[in-house]
Amino acid sequence: MVCLDLKWKFQWYVGSLNDDSQPQATKVLMVIGVGVAGRWRLPLCYCLTDGTDAQLQEALLKSIISKLSQCGCCVVSVTMDGLAANQKTLRNLGCNFDPKGLVSIFPHTDCDDMQVAAVFDACHMMKLARNCLNEYQILKIPGVGKVKWEHIKQLHSVQTGEGLTLANKLTKAHVNYKTQKMKVKLAVQVISASCAKAIEYLRLTGSPAFADSLPTELFLRKLDKLFDYLNCRSAFGKGYKSPINAANAAARIGFLEETRQFLLTLENSNGKRLVDTKRRMFVIGLCVTINSVIYLTQKLILQAGINGVKLRYLLTYKMSQDHIEILFSIIRRRGGWCNNPTAMQFRLAYRAILCHVGVVPLTHSNCLTNCTDDILADENTDSSDLFVESAVALQDHCYATLLPTLSKYVENVATYIAGFVVRKLLPRLKCGQCRSLLVDADNINAPSSSFLQLKNNGGLVTPSAAVVRIVHIAERNLRAVTAHDKPIYTIAKLGSKLESMVIEDVDISHIFGHTTHLEDTLDGIENHVSSLTRQVVKFYLQIRKFHIVKSWNISQRGTVVRQKLTKLVLFSNQ
Repeated sequence: MVCLDLKWKFQWYVGSLNDDSQPQATKVLMVIGVGVAGRWRLPLCYCLTDGTDAQLQEALLKSIISKLSQCGCCVVSVTMDGLAANQKTLRNLGCNFDPKGLVSIFPHTDCDDMQVAAVFDACHMMKLARNCLNEYQILKIPGVGKVKWEHIKQLHSVQTGEGLTLANKLTKAHVNYKTQKMKVKLAVQVISASCAKAIEYLRLTGSPAFADSLPTELFLRKLDKLFDYLNCRSAFGKGYKSPINAANAAARIGFLEETRQFLLTLENSNGKRLVDTKRRMFVIGLCVTINSVIYLTQKLILQAGINGVKLRYLLTYKMSQDHIEILFSIIRRRGGWCNNPTAMQFRLAYRAILCHVGVVPLTHSNCLTNCTDDILADENTDSSDLFVESAVALQDHCYATLLPTLSKYVENVATYIAGFVVRKLLPRLKCGQCRSLLVDADNINAPSSSFLQLKNNGGLVTPSAAVVRIVHIAERNLRAVTAHDKPIYTIAKLGSKLESMVIEDVDISHIFGHTTHLEDTLDGIENHVSSLTRQVVKFYLQIRKFHIVKSWNISQRGTVVRQKLTKLVLFSNQ
């Protein structure tokens, strides 16, 4: 697979410094090769130029494909973003982007019986989809209804007002993204299944602002699932993130064809098809990529393969432009994170990375490297320490009658968090009866568990009614003592006293119902039930404190100018 991208401006001349006939180089055109069947990526060439056009890119690609073929490497796809010159390059090579007759493959330069697939980077297409929805505000799905950007804004407004999120990443940066347009996460975290579930929950609970949100949910779910299919990274992925193989190829192809038809029927608010508007690129790009993925699946997995090589699975992340973005990040690091190097600086950095290993990109760059779902193990994983409590002085307080009443929204989110608390506690408990007190599958039908039931696809833990009551009491105490204008000062001042205040309001002798476990484990003034209650309170408050501090930090952050003023100031202290 070959990635092609255009990057950076330069300040020096190409060629001899004394040759005034040479034009000034302002950009670099780079090509990188990525192994579809192996774990490697290699820079193939770069071209310093004052600008590029379709003819230059076409000639460069043909030359590279031919030379790779002579070396025994077969190019199966070419990845680009949606730049107009890139589109024209692919048209010149033999592709057709007319919606009525999409052609996403072009002939191989050296082999008459082989085709090369054209791929538009899925990450770029998701950003264009977000931009399209934001600019038009309303998109129409024929026969379903209107997709509205207002639903995203209303979701953020509701979550900000309630102080808790419905298990999604939405912040003000996602809604007001225009100073950070290049961040992929701000696009894919908006066009996501988690946002769709949150909007669905608000619609089902009768929120007037979301009465007509069903088309928006459908749009978000479709594109989220499509992105997962076009960005699978690991051979061990599960669900939508699993690679394409012979077992699931038929189902994947069916969904891709259905989604392609769905995209081609989208309309703007005036009833004009998106493929006929100026914002058509995300539709065309995704449809071309879908066709190419279907072609490669059939060619490399379902049929005989290429040159006798047949893949057991296909990782679509191999066809992403992340690989060339990572290379650019490494080059920036070589130059002291300068994003506007001279031509000489670029050439020296390029030569250095071919000769040295161990240079890695920044963890906060445009894309993630070596992304994994693993998390660091807790240092205190010894279950014998679970019930060892530090001495905490209990403080007299009279908040019982002053505690605020929780809304249905907050109760449901707190119950959802309680399930996570139980999941973290279960592996650390040796006592079987304590474990049984934390979980109750029948509690999934409780009114405060409706959001948990909506989010559950079979892998979530359902907390018992006792745990739900404990976290609700903890949430009420937290809201009673936390100042809205300066929450982090309140939390820092209270410290562990907040846990003591919550525990005082919990009736430990009756919270878990009619159980003899309290008497059976009584040791002086300590017993398993009281220790279990303390651990539930402690874990829940840790999660809530982190969220409150993070939300406060986001609210205090000014307008992001890092991308806008990067050439003028040193990030304006950002």
